[in-house]
Formats: sequence, C-alpha cells, structure tokens
Amino acid sequence: MLASEVKAWVRGVLLGLYQPRPRETVWEWAERTLIIPSGGENVRMAGQAWSSRHSPYVREVMDWFRQPGKAELFIMKSSQTGMTMCLLIVICWHIVHRPANIGYIINSREEAKKISKGRLKPWILQNHILDRIGEAEDIDNMTYFLRGMMVHMMGACAEGEFRNKPLSVAILDDLDAHPPLKNVGTTADAARSRLKQDPNAKLCGLSKPNLESDQTFQEVQTGTMERYQVPCPHCDHYQPLIWKGIKFSGKEFEDLAGAPLLDVVMEKAYYECEFCQGRIEEKHKFDILQRGKWVATNPKALPNKRSMLLSDLYSTFVTWGTLAVEWIEAQKSLEKLTAFVQDRLGEPMKRQGGQLKDRDILRLRMKYERGTCPIRAVLCAISIDVQQASMKWGVLAYSKDGDMVVVEYGEALTWDEVDAVILREWASPFGPLFVQCGLVDEGDGHRAKEVREWTLQHETIFPVKGRGNRQVQGLISPSRSEVLGQEVLTYHVNDSAYKRELVFNRIKRAEKNEEYERGRLILPWALCETFVDELQNEVLEIKKDRFGFERSEWVKKGPNDYLDVCKYGLVIWDLNEPVLRAEGFLEVSEVEREVAEVVSEQ
Repeated sequence: MLASEVKAWVRGVLLGLYQPRPRETVWEWAERTLIIPSGGENVRMAGQAWSSRHSPYVREVMDWFRQPGKAELFIMKSSQTGMTMCLLIVICWHIVHRPANIGYIINSREEAKKISKGRLKPWILQNHILDRIGEAEDIDNMTYFLRGMMVHMMGACAEGEFRNKPLSVAILDDLDAHPPLKNVGTTADAARSRLKQDPNAKLCGLSKPNLESDQTFQEVQTGTMERYQVPCPHCDHYQPLIWKGIKFSGKEFEDLAGAPLLDVVMEKAYYECEFCQGRIEEKHKFDILQRGKWVATNPKALPNKRSMLLSDLYSTFVTWGTLAVEWIEAQKSLEKLTAFVQDRLGEPMKRQGGQLKDRDILRLRMKYERGTCPIRAVLCAISIDVQQASMKWGVLAYSKDGDMVVVEYGEALTWDEVDAVILREWASPFGPLFVQCGLVDEGDGHRAKEVREWTLQHETIFPVKGRGNRQVQGLISPSRSEVLGQEVLTYHVNDSAYKRELVFNRIKRAEKNEEYERGRLILPWALCETFVDELQNEVLEIKKDRFGFERSEWVKKGPNDYLDVCKYGLVIWDLNEPVLRAEGFLEVSEVEREVAEVVSEQ
C-alpha cells in the first residue's frame, strides 16, 4: 500500500476503537439494511430483504460477535441451517460498525477464493457496504483492504497462511475438513495464536461433523453444548428437536405388506412432543422457531467457550417429511446412512472398528441343521467366492423381511461340484428349495474369463466384482462384455459398503439387540471353525493418511472367503428385492399380519 493509504488505514483503526457501540443488534441491523445478493447461495430469494425469521436460531450467534471480552464459539451443524450466510453478514457488520482484522479460514485456498468471489463479495458490493464507509473497492478475492481493517480469505492447508496476520476475529468454516498443521496442531490452535493481542478477540468454528475424533466434536464437547429448544404448540413445553421425535411409522404410513408409503410419509410425518405426546406438524414449525431459545447442557464448559448443536430438523427449507423419506432410503446402505447422520442430523459417526469375536458370530445361530432352511423363503440363491484353486460357496435363503439364512456352505474344487450344489434339493418345513439365482466372484482377475464362461451355462447366475468407493457409481453398477461371442453381464459392487453392512448392520448390531432395518443374518447351529474364523478375518481399521486425515481401511488378517460369500449374499437380495416386491411375493397375508399383531401385543 502507498503511504497515504497506510495513514488512512491507521486513521480507520483509531476511529474504529473510539466509535460508539451500536444499540441495535447485528441481526436487527441486517434486517433493516441488507438484501440477499444475486449470484450467491440462495438464488430463489435473491433481491429480497434478508430476514432472520426463516432461521431465528442464528440471532444469538450473530449477536455473540458484538459482546465484550475474548471468547470462543464452536457449532456442530447440518447442511441447511444458514450458518455460513449469517457469518458473511457478521463480516459486513464489522466493516460498517466495528473495523477489525478478520480471518475467514476454510480447508483450501481454492475454496476460500470461491467463497470470497461467489458469496462474500456479492454481499459487500450489492449492499453498497463500501459506499457506507466511504471506501473504493480494493478487493483481490483473497484480501480486502478496508477502513481500519483487513479481511483475509485463507486456506487451512499450510502454517504460513497464519504468519504475520494478527487477527481480532477468526472464522473457521468446514472445520473437520481442515488438515493438521505441522508443528502447530489444529487450525483452531493456529487461530488462537493469532488472536492473543485483542482483549475482545472472537474465535468461531463451525462444521458438519465427520468423526468423533475430529476437531469439531472435540471442541464442542468442552463448550456449553447448547441446543435450540422450542415450545410445543399444545402444552408449551420447551424441548430440543431430536430425530427420535419424528414419527412416520405405523398403519397410517404403511401399505398392507408393511412397506412405507413414501408419499404419505412425505406429507404427514410429524414431531411428537416429549411431554404431552401431542402432534407437532410441519405447519407449526415456523411459529415455534420464533419462540425458541438456546439452552446450555454442559455445566462443566470451559470459561468463555460456547458451543452449539444444530440439525436440519430446524430448517424451514426442508420438511420433516422429506427427512423421513431420506431416512427410509438411507437404510439401503451404511454409506447413505452415514451421509444422512452427518449432513442432515449434524452428528458425527462413531468409529466403526474393532475385530469381531467368536461370540458375535455364534450369537447369530438358530437351532436348525445345515442343509435345511427353517423359514418360509421367498428366494434361494448361491453365492460363490473364487480362489486360486477352489471355490467357497454358500446356499442362502431369504425371508420377506430380508432375513438372510445360511442354508449350507462348503468348498468345491471343480465347477462340476458347484453344478451339483446348484441342482440339489434343500429341505424346508414349507416345501423343498432349489437355487434360483446367484453371483460368483471373479476373484483378482486371474480366473475372470473362466468365471464368465461358466456363467454362460446358467441363465440367472452372474459374475460379480468388488470395487473401491471411487470405482463404482452407487452401490451396484452393471457392465457388459463379450465372451465366446455372447454378452455377459457383470455386477461391480461397492465392496466397503457391503462389508460395513454385513459386519456392522447384520453381525455386530445383534450384540446390542437393536432393531434390524434390513433383516438379520441367520446361521445354522453347527458351524465349523473355518466358517467362524473367515467371518472375522477382515477388520476395519482407522488410519491417518499423509495429510493427517483419518481414513478407514479394511485389512485382511487371514482367509476371508466366507465373509465374501455372505457379502455377495447381500448384493443378491438388493438385486432381487425390487422384483420380488413388484411381483407381490413380499406381501403379508391377513393371517400373517394378525399373528404379528398378537405377538407384538404380547
């Protein structure tokens, strides 16, 4: 900067120190003076006056910045709460009313530049903030030189970003995506070192959570852990909105087969008051939000450290019915469920690691003999895992509810032996079963051509290949190839997702006697040691990559053939369940429904 510019900047600093404190709150000022800019994050409302009525919970956050004294605030939030917008407004307020050096830190310089150009800059320019303070535009998308202050848009990727930048306000956005800083620690630690001089310095961090071991969850735990409580419109009891309060199950929401009616769920899902059990409907949400208040739940919070937890249950931009439908769809895979918990509920996923024990497997047994099926099956299939010199196989039967029963398992040395298994009749109290379809693993590629040629002899058995998350779109992705002049359909599946589903949803969940969303894994009473061992021989471990981020990775501890057999059994059900449902095979008869109701009452 030129000498004249330096003098003007110093003059602005002094003016900022001695200007009177504005009487109106930050959100009142924003409602009176600001419009939502075009080209920003909210195209639908561009040009309208900004109002906190759609998200009244942000008022307390905005006013926190004008309170005297050094303080910290960490917010663990979901995806549609409007918090980032409110912090951009806070920056505008500082420019007009309280000049102070501000650092806005996000995971990378590229993302910081994108937010600066596409979000902050439109708020400043389209609301004529610079005209209000008599400033000409001096913005390079990364640093704003303004009267008595600078705004630094920074990436959290390097310690050097923080050097020689004394700050009065530090905003750490998307905190859980920030990499650790060498010789410094976390970005929160680096920001604290830049905020030492100002007695009124403010540190605000916010993020959608990832794991409990990451920055956001850890920082929130040592704060006040406030939740936004709203009154019941029927009894006036104040309570936080939590997921178990959303109701969308029962006869009102289901067809005769017990399947959810998604259009009814979308329209009629409601919240049940924890005190009077009154029905709080979507139409009540806007009004009860206006009367809400933040309530601390942690009496052992560190001094001057507030923390808040906020989910999309409070959002006026997404209905409870929409969230309920998303939850139902999320039950189809652990990946979708993880995304829902983090994005919509604003909660971290607990670590999923630790090795299975013998007792985890043995707990899944029922008293039936190998080679027989104890349930009324709607489907019988074979799952085959191909090894260098043999094939491990499992014959599986499925109930209407998606229970997967291991009827029999074994090892074959030749394809003729596998054919004999497929042609065999399997005993059941409800009539004999025969293999109707199946999947066979192509292995590591060394026997892929052999596998594909064998499947040409079986119209309803297909090759399958486990892939990494980035190698397959969604959970299952089909591809076609030509073998011996004929077209072969191969299914590529998300290997990690199905292992998680098997280990954590079908095996470990039984340990806590939790209700099964997608059916159980049922094993025969007499299990050989090999089967039990191979179900345990792959472990999900938490490791750190070269940037310091925690990543989960499946690690083999020994042969895992029967684990793969059961894993591909889940894929078989996912491929066939929509067809079975469409053809009416999953409908529950009136007799079955009456029996289920009697059992439930008992």
